[in-house]
Amino acid sequence: MIKLLILLFSVVKFSNSTISNNLKIHISSIKECQSHAEYPLTVDNIAVNLSNKKVIVTGTLITAIDLQSPVQAKLSVEKDELGAWIKIPCIDSLGSCTYSDLCTYSVPSNKTCPDNFINNDVPCRCPIPKGNYTIPPKLSLDIKEHSYFSVYTGKYWVRIELIHKDVNLTCYEVYFEIEDVLEEKEKNNIDYSYSNKTQPFVTLI
Repeated sequence: MIKLLILLFSVVKFSNSTISNNLKIHISSIKECQSHAEYPLTVDNIAVNLSNKKVIVTGTLITAIDLQSPVQAKLSVEKDELGAWIKIPCIDSLGSCTYSDLCTYSVPSNKTCPDNFINNDVPCRCPIPKGNYTIPPKLSLDIKEHSYFSVYTGKYWVRIELIHKDVNLTCYEVYFEIEDVLEEKEKNNIDYSYSNKTQPFVTLI
């Protein structure tokens, strides 16, 4: 359940969020893969904030059917490289990956669900009965902050599909951009004014 929420919410509908101390995400477009499609699983009013090595999720999950194992997730990720969209391969569970069953990432049956789930009547493992579930704002997960996060800056397109056997549970396409906050600040601090400079430009021919 937790893996399903994080994976779906973080890609589908999240506000401007901080991945690390220096990076931010800006969503430019979110749409269902098929217009007027009636998917049994939808999300609404979702916010995912990623900062201080934690993922904080809030929002509503609406499912018209019971979600049972296996819940397969297919991610296609492409990055804009000088106007050409390049597919990002699956490396260390990041990129264009397929997760065979998100239910395997939920809380084991021999362990108690977190208090935030219990107090808000939100299931923490499969099967998930059909209904509307409001995710408590205090739900958070630890994430690993990589030193190579800065290479992620750029424009992306992501398609996420959730499938149970032959049933398409949901599908979204998202365009977003990852920006380096420090890099942007440095650009803004550059002095482009030479009106007060006493040294003339010298052109070598």
